[in-house]
Amino acid sequence: MAFGNEVSLVARNFKDFLSLFINLRELYILERFRLYSSRVDFVKDYDKHYSEGISSRESEHDFFIKLLRENVEGIIDINDVYQYINDLREQVVLEIDREWDI
Repeated sequence: MAFGNEVSLVARNFKDFLSLFINLRELYILERFRLYSSRVDFVKDYDKHYSEGISSRESEHDFFIKLLRENVEGIIDINDVYQYINDLREQVVLEIDREWDI
């Protein structure tokens, strides 16, 4: 059994989650996010493990992304996924600390 990292926080809400998909064109990389100690690690892993597969599915991604943008109001552009997720996690830690008066 695996214990400890069953849930990884990657987005503030579902629309931001869809925005991450639009930017990355791949969601599996989010599962590995806890392994990255820097933006460089994130970019290297993305390029090594995901870029080729993404390129091979470009037309399918474009079609799906077009549908999302046309039908889901409130999707935002997240230009720096690495920073977005780190900022989100830092914000959650601060809110927990404040709530528990730590």
